[in-house]
Amino acid sequence: MKYLIGYRPSEVDSERNILDYVLNSEEIHGVEVSFSELEGTDYLSYNLEMARRLKKAGKIYQVHLPEMDKNNLSLLSQLNRVAEITGSSVHAVVHHALGTSIEEDIQMTFEMLDAMYQYIQDHRLNIVLHLENLNQIRNLSIFPKEVHDKYRNIVGRERININRIDEILIHYPHLKFCLDFGHVVSDALAYQLTPLQMERVGNIHIHDANEESDHQLNGTCTDIKITDAFIKSVFNLKHFKGYGVIEVAKVNLGAQIGETIKILEKEIKLMKGKHYSEIVLVNGEQMKRDLAFEDCQACGSKKGEFHQSYCEKEVCPLCGKYLSECNHREGYALDENIDIEVLNKVTA
Repeated sequence: MKYLIGYRPSEVDSERNILDYVLNSEEIHGVEVSFSELEGTDYLSYNLEMARRLKKAGKIYQVHLPEMDKNNLSLLSQLNRVAEITGSSVHAVVHHALGTSIEEDIQMTFEMLDAMYQYIQDHRLNIVLHLENLNQIRNLSIFPKEVHDKYRNIVGRERININRIDEILIHYPHLKFCLDFGHVVSDALAYQLTPLQMERVGNIHIHDANEESDHQLNGTCTDIKITDAFIKSVFNLKHFKGYGVIEVAKVNLGAQIGETIKILEKEIKLMKGKHYSEIVLVNGEQMKRDLAFEDCQACGSKKGEFHQSYCEKEVCPLCGKYLSECNHREGYALDENIDIEVLNKVTA
């Protein structure tokens, strides 16, 4: 897995320290910049400079377009100036359109994407679009106060998450999928990607989340439920060639990002253990994985079969609670003493 840092320059990089961090980091392979109208005007020179320096360093520049709609298409032309510098396509993650209901969201998203693809074709822009799954907004605190009125009507209602996004992906064969697993977790959806989503996923957004809130919380991805969701993504996407985008705020720089990557990479290594589907690590001990008592709705295992790794309905062998809810697995991802070679030799 290769990692990018996702951030909004106008909010986070007032001292322009993130770019230097990325350029000097061996762990970070580039950036995903949140590219709003402000980034396309006041911060355009910053983005062009960033593109030049990243290209020289052999690193990636891609963008997040959360405020894109059919009325600000000229922003795509500004973005294409980056493509002219890098000499390659700019990958852009967009949000679906927002109406007054999810059905209206879907119809308006068709209109938005039709307009975007037509504009890209007419102006011969070198831009690849990715559509992100979105979660329910529980309060307005994640938005700046000046835009609260704009988003007040979506608080508490469903948006287009993984359970509805295929309707749009089917319609646009060239549209890629950006999987934000934090949005899946915060909506408490059953974590099961469709074959179409697994085929199209080009980026994975990584950030803290729970059923109350999400995005750029302190301690990015150190919660076991979040690493579980991340690993389910990577484990099920065996041929994934895209990037993991660690979305950050001012407090999540430097050592915290390095620690996040350390946790995620160790989890990936553990998942690749030869017999790991049959064992679970509990308090650092290797124990037999729980057998499904009935057909498991969470991971798809049949009665009498082992649960899939990181199934949220697997029972802890110590306390009898779900492993996703108890604390007996927490901390092992940071344990440097776990021997991967020993783990691989565990027999059924």
